[in-house]
Amino acid sequence: MSPTHALLQADVTGAYLQSQLGGRPAWIVLPPSLWPKWWSEKGYKQPVSRLRKALYGLQRSGFDWAKKAHSVLTAAGWTVIPDVVDAVYIKRDGTKVCIMALYVDDILASGPSDMLTEALDAIRGVS
Repeated sequence: MSPTHALLQADVTGAYLQSQLGGRPAWIVLPPSLWPKWWSEKGYKQPVSRLRKALYGLQRSGFDWAKKAHSVLTAAGWTVIPDVVDAVYIKRDGTKVCIMALYVDDILASGPSDMLTEALDAIRGVS
């Protein structure tokens, strides 16, 4: 690592909740404490609601989050490093280089301090 490089480690809070749920529709049974009053009045026994956002624990959520993160990062000028796993990104600014790795909802980046700030701003753009 270059002496001018710094490291950044961060966790994306609520990462999966930032992406739309893809694939087949998923439904969740709502607890009675979340029911509007009129549902009980109409005699609903076990109402369900369709999930629109990914949730931790759903099989597809990790893929949906990675897709959302990839879309936002590439729009911000980051590129996937060819012939490496899809979760390692690079951004160049003249002679400066910043590398970012995503693993589930964790980030590890190395680069000049100003580029690390930019990296954090880019990943915040996901949420």
